[in-house]
Order: sequence, then C-alpha cells, then structure tokens
Amino acid sequence: MSPIRSSAGPLALILVALSACNSDPRVASKRYVANGNQYFDRGKYKEASLLYRRGLAKDAKSAEAWYRLGLTNNKLALYGEARRDFTRATDLDPANTDALAKLGDLDLLLYALDPRSNQAALADLKDVTARLLKRNKQSYDGLRYTAEIALIQKDLKTAIQKFEEANQSRPDQPELVLALAQALFADHQDERAETLAADLISKEKTYGPIYDLLYVNYLRTGRPALAEDVLKQKIANNPSEGAYLMQLAYHYYMTNRRPEMDSTIGRLTAKPDAFPDARRQVGDFYVRIREFDRAIQQYELGRKENPKSQRIYLKKMVEVLAAQGKNAPAASLAARILHDDPKDPEAIALHAALLLDQRQTNQAIAEMEQLAAKLAGSPLLHYNLGRAYVASGERLDQARAQFQETLKIDPKFLPARLGLAEVELKRGESARATHYAEQVLNADPSNLTAGMIRARALINMAEYVAARDQLSAILKLNPKSNDAWFEMGQLDLKERRYAEAETALQALRDANDPRWLPGTVESLVQRGRWVQAIQLLETSDRSHRFLLANILFRAGKYSESAVQLRTLIDQNPRSAELYLRLGECKAALNDSAGAIAAFEKARELAPNDAAPDLNLALLFERAQRYADARKAYQEAIRKQPDNLTALNNLAYLDADQGVNLDQALAYAQRVRARRPDDPDVIDTLALICIQKNLTDDGLRMLREAVSRKPGSATYHLHLALALYQKGDRATARQELNAARRNKPTGKEEDQIKELLAKVG
Repeated sequence: MSPIRSSAGPLALILVALSACNSDPRVASKRYVANGNQYFDRGKYKEASLLYRRGLAKDAKSAEAWYRLGLTNNKLALYGEARRDFTRATDLDPANTDALAKLGDLDLLLYALDPRSNQAALADLKDVTARLLKRNKQSYDGLRYTAEIALIQKDLKTAIQKFEEANQSRPDQPELVLALAQALFADHQDERAETLAADLISKEKTYGPIYDLLYVNYLRTGRPALAEDVLKQKIANNPSEGAYLMQLAYHYYMTNRRPEMDSTIGRLTAKPDAFPDARRQVGDFYVRIREFDRAIQQYELGRKENPKSQRIYLKKMVEVLAAQGKNAPAASLAARILHDDPKDPEAIALHAALLLDQRQTNQAIAEMEQLAAKLAGSPLLHYNLGRAYVASGERLDQARAQFQETLKIDPKFLPARLGLAEVELKRGESARATHYAEQVLNADPSNLTAGMIRARALINMAEYVAARDQLSAILKLNPKSNDAWFEMGQLDLKERRYAEAETALQALRDANDPRWLPGTVESLVQRGRWVQAIQLLETSDRSHRFLLANILFRAGKYSESAVQLRTLIDQNPRSAELYLRLGECKAALNDSAGAIAAFEKARELAPNDAAPDLNLALLFERAQRYADARKAYQEAIRKQPDNLTALNNLAYLDADQGVNLDQALAYAQRVRARRPDDPDVIDTLALICIQKNLTDDGLRMLREAVSRKPGSATYHLHLALALYQKGDRATARQELNAARRNKPTGKEEDQIKELLAKVG
C-alpha cells in the first residue's frame, strides 16, 4: 500500500505541529513568533502575520509578538494596524525604543500625507519624541524627530542643529545625512552641505539620493561639469544600475550633447545580460524626451528579446500610442491585453486611463469606481481614478481622496503625491500644494512638474524670491522649458522687472510658443502703453481676438470690447465663456437688461457652471433686487458648494437684511476657514455678530478689518454701528465721519445719515 501523503503546505504543517503542543501558553506563543520570524526574513509577510496572530492568541501580553506584528503590517502597508501594534508593544514593554521609533515614523508619514487633516499625528510625534528623549537625551530617533518637527515649524537653524546631534549619536545614516544636507542647502550653507554629501558618498557608495542632491545643486549653481562628474561617479560606484546611465543620458540631452547621449544609451543596450531591463528603460527615456517613435522601437525590441515580459512592453506601447493621440491603435492593443487576461488590474486601469485620454471622462470614472471597489489594493487604479476626477473639473475633493488612498497603499508612489500637489493648486491651497511638491522634489530633485507646481504656488502666496529661485533652478536643469520661461516672465511682470520679462518673452517667441504675445501685451499694459498693446493685437492673427476683447475691456473701452465679443459669438454661438464676458461688458455699460440676457444665455449653455449665477447675483444685488440676488447666490452654491465668493456674499446679504442669520454664520465661518486674513470675510462675520447682538465679537473683528483696510467706508460704517449698539456714541460719530471721507455708496450714504441722526 502506498503511504498517505499530506497535501498541506509548510505553513499549515507548522500550524498543526504548534497547535498540537501542550506546552505553557507563553512558550507556545514564543514558538509561533520564532516561526513567524523565519517567514518574515524570507519576505513572506502574510504568512508571518498569521503566525504572530496565533502567538497573540496564546499570549495577548507578548510585547515581542505585538512588535513583530507591527513590523509585518508596516511591510504590508497596513499603517493603521501597524500603529496599533507598536502602541501595544510599547505599553507592554516601555524599554522597546525601536517600537517607539517605528511609531514616530508612522506619525511622520501620516502627517506628511495630509498636514492639515493630520494635526493629531504631529501631536503624537511630539509625544513620541519626548518619550524617547526622556529615556535617553542622545536618542538618535528622538533627535531626528526633533529636527523633523523643527522643519515642519520652519525653524531651519534648530533642524540643522538637531540633525547634526543625531548624526553624532549614530554617524553616517544615509537618510539622515541626506535630510541634514537638504537643510543646509535650504539655509544657503552650500559648502558645508557639499562636503557632507561627498563624505557620505565615500562611505555609502550605493545610496543614490545623495548623488542626486549634489547633481541638482551643481546645476543650480552653474557648475555643469561638476554635475556631470557626480553622475559619472554614481555610475562608476554602481555599475549594475542601468537607471543611473539613463540619468547621464538625460543630462547630455538637456545640454545638447546628442552624440554623448546616444553613446551612453548604447552602453546600456549593448549588455543585455547585465541590463535585462534595458529596452524598457531606454523606451521610457525616449518617452520622457517625447521621441515616441524611438520609444515604440525599443518596446518592440524588448518584447521580442524577452517574451516573458511581453505584456509589460505591450502596456508601455499603449501608453505611448495614447500620448501620440493614436487612440484607435492604442484601444485595439489595450483590448488585446485585456482579452489575454481580463483580471489584470494594470491592464484594466490602463484601459480606463485610455478612455480618460480620449476625453470619455464619465465612462472612465464609472469603470474605475466599479473596479476600485473590487481591487481596493491597487495603487495604480486609485491613482487613475484620481486623475479622472481631476479631468472632470468638478470633483477635486474626490480626486484628493483617491490620491491619498494611493499613498496609503504605496507611500513611495510619487505620481499620486504629484497629483495631490496639482489638486491643492487648483483648489487655491497654495501652501499645501507647496508641501506636496516639495515632498516629490525631495525624492526626485529634477522633477519638472513638481518644480513648476511649487513655483506657481509660491507666486500665488507672493513669495516671489523663493519662486524666482525655483524657476531659475528649473531653467538650469531644463533650459528648453517653455512653461518655466512663461512663469518667469509672469513673475517679472508682477515685480515690474520689464527688461527681464522681455528676455523670458523672447525665449518663448524663439520657441514659437504663442504665449509670447499675451505676455508682451501685458508688459505694455503694465507700463501704461495701452494704445501699443491694442495695436499689436489688432495687427496680429485673428485667433487673438478674445485677448483683444479682454484688453479693450481693461482699458475701459467697453463698447469696442463688446463688438469683438459679438464677432466671436457669431463664430462660436455655443460658447458660454463668450456670453459671460459680453455680460460683463454690458454691466460696465450700465445696460442691465443686456447683461442679464447675456448671463442667462451663458447659464443655458453651461448649466453646471456657477459663474453665470454668480454674475447674475452680483448684478441683481447692485440693482437692489435682493430676492433675485439671493436665489442666484443659492443656485451658484448648489452647483459649486465651495464657491467662497458666493458663500460670503450670500452671508453678507442675509446679515445686511437681518435674515437667515444662523445659515449666514455657518457660510461665513466656512469662508473664514479658507481665507482667515480676508478683511471682507472678517467684515461679513462681524456684521452677523452685530445682528445677533454679539457686539463685543463684532467690535473685535471690525477693528481688525479697519486696521487691514482703513480706506473702506463699509468697515467704518459697520464699526460705527457696533459702537452705537455698545453705547459709545462719540466714537461711533468719529467712525461715521471716517466712512463719509472714504467714498461710500449711495446706499451707505443713506445709512450714515440715518445713524448720525441717532447718535446725535
């Protein structure tokens, strides 16, 4: 008779054997943990997790089991569970400082994902830091967390000091030295940073990010030869890393050294045994420099030379065909990939992304939402769903949530971090956009998109010096970047540096970038040369008629602007944007009927756009048609719930009339949360407080508003009203006189007279 063989796998046999032991529960728990460690060391984290959990079932107070389970969940990107495990481990064994440090790492990660929403993570990190330093004042982790907290609080000097102390406590830890060098560069201590980085390279030759930091700094400071040398050193010290050869090839491309670029690429493709992934890397390189036909050639060669990786290359080819606008062959190839494996999550995400590239946004969203529920662990799927929400133009909060979900699954997925930066920039959250862009730049210092987002966000925050530094760094790395030249030109115009602006505009003109013309026109306008600006547009291509209409409007030539807009409407009668602009012209000409007709036509053409309703509301309010204004504001808010102008204006309208005060307060508080320093918003809140008899609060806010904008008749009038309500008639009279001196509207003049009669 043949022996009976077990069909159970090794893990099942281990579980059976261990469960059969009748030993003490603590001993059994330790055995489970010991076996779990073996699986952990082999990278089999799910199996290790099962064994650790079995160990905890035997002994729930095993600090070691909780700690090891935390390490495993961390590897599985189950960060919430990992944090719980490490917390339990430190509660049971306060001496386990490594578990405490792992808690700190998770807190830092969670805070970085969304600083505004995860303030609790920062508080937890501070608590972990205090506990580590209480046990050991020279704790490496405690010191580095202190430095990270200082960076978050924009305290560079303290950050540098604490990073240096951590480096003394545990010398030459690559990630810490990188952070210290970055802080030194940020503090303009370039020589110290360069010395520190070079010293680390001599000791840790395989740590790529430190070479990249030096490379970017050498380019930023105009030392391209040293930048090239550091890339060559990186390759020499890491001869098996094909990606580093591609970095050097890109350097040659950006410095117009095509023969050296081709030679470097040849070093990669000539050794297929040493670089089995060469065709993919070279293909990706050609995609980066937008030489798509060459990319396709490389992918074709790759799938022929390496049939086992054929699907990888086919997916790459779909992406390239889509980037070229060749949607039919891209769709055909994507269908072929899906036919071979209908459950391939990457292929499914690629198909949906292709729909997105074909502007079939709603279909792409519908498909990906359904898939996201089934394949919740796919970072690529969540990322592409986020992209689809961004493309819809109306679902930025949902896009943000998808990008954050991507990062929870894979914190190193840089495109999702870049997506967050883009979303925050679109939402007007420039500080948060800067935060995410800087995270990408820390990991990839030459990332052009991240650099541009950071520059635009800094410009939005009026941090012009930092924005100029960022754009200068981009142009040293990418001298052909028209986007960077355009933003530099816009920045020059903001700072009235017209000679420098002409240099940027000329670079755009030399590159045949049509943005040179609007920039030149704006330069003329800012210098008061309206006639020349208008003449330049009148003699240019008719495609600039819309720009001409806008310049005529800004010049106060409303009738001429309306003529240009009418011509454009005849050519494109379905354009809501044109009717919006025409409505603004009619309103400026005091043609209320014409303005209302134009705005209503815009609303008909773009029923989901809040702009026509907002313009109608402003027009109705100016005409004292308050009921109509209220309806239009409400409609704008229904279509765009976070439209801050509509929220504030409706709150003000209701406060002015003393109605719907609770809703008005809720709306105004929402706006204040996003615009804490806007005096108009402060005034709205103050007026609501006055109407609700919260006079002291109203007085405090109105004094702040007046201090921020002393030339506002409205603020002085409202302050007078609050003072009168408080019983301070003398000071109220002073504020009313101040309101009169600051050109009040007709309605405000009547209110001033009425209140003066009361105060005596």
